[in-house]
Amino acid sequence: MEAVLVLVLAVIACVVIYAVSVAPKRKAPRTAVTLKRELDKLTHDPRASESLLARERERSPDASELEVLETVLRRLKRERRR
Repeated sequence: MEAVLVLVLAVIACVVIYAVSVAPKRKAPRTAVTLKRELDKLTHDPRASESLLARERERSPDASELEVLETVLRRLKRERRR
């Protein structure tokens, strides 16, 4: 009986350790700088990045720079999936 209890406790301990070790890590907040770097990396051309941003700023003049960057990245990634 004691062996079963020890085994059950060992299994529970393993489950807890596993759950803690694979818990999702919190990502750093996305800033305009990090989003701009990501956009430049995807386009490989700073002029193309600026062109996309300028077009989106015309579409949404009231949007913040962060919103513009997020929208451009989302559209670019969606287009590349097609």
